[in-house]
Amino acid sequence: MTQKKVRILLAEDDASEIVDILRLLFPDTAGGLDLTVVSTMATLIPTVKMVDPELIILDLQLSLRDPLDAVHLVHRSAPGIPLVVLADPTQKQFAAQSLSEGAMDYVLKGFLDARTLGRVLRMQRALELARGGVAFAEVAVRAGYADQAHLSREVRALAGVPLGRLIQP
Repeated sequence: MTQKKVRILLAEDDASEIVDILRLLFPDTAGGLDLTVVSTMATLIPTVKMVDPELIILDLQLSLRDPLDAVHLVHRSAPGIPLVVLADPTQKQFAAQSLSEGAMDYVLKGFLDARTLGRVLRMQRALELARGGVAFAEVAVRAGYADQAHLSREVRALAGVPLGRLIQP
């Protein structure tokens, strides 16, 4: 059985660290990864329309003015695509604020590893299923959690709020 490739759009001017981690998480032998990398805001939005990613990882440093300008632009242009913000530790306040501006989660540079990114991607899959009306117990199984309690703990640890609150319109 062939596993579907995960389509991720990475908007980052120095993507090597993230690319390496993503390749560890999605080795070619496991069905893999369909990764597209852009390095400027000017190419990001047209690429979103061409690639139709399942997840966008956006570096706040790509924004020309206010770091949240990039988040606003991506959220307006692709509101149905989950957005994970990547930020320098000095931009933590903007990264946290991006959650109320449409980002699903944020990760700080230097604190990113395969385990953390894997947790974020698994939660993204769980949110996608839950927003589609799948019962939480089934979401847990299909997204790769041990059980519904494990799903609840992970969502609260990563997002700070319960799953039900995250999927509210």
